Amino acid sequence: MNINEVNACTIDITRDGIASIAGTANETVSRMLSDFKEEKLISKEKGKIFINSIKNLRDVKQ
Repeated sequence: MNINEVNACTIDITRDGIASIAGTANETVSRMLSDFKEEKLISKEKGKIFINSIKNLRDVKQ
């Protein structure tokens, strides 16, 4: 990763919005967000999702 590359961000989107973009069920998105939160890849607060490490989230394999 380039030292100038941003590795964290905040997004303001609902689970329904993510499900619509991904073409999957809201329940699937909820489960994945919970998994990502347990792995400390994201945190959530007041309807916003904080991505703690874009690089690590990209590296997640299904």
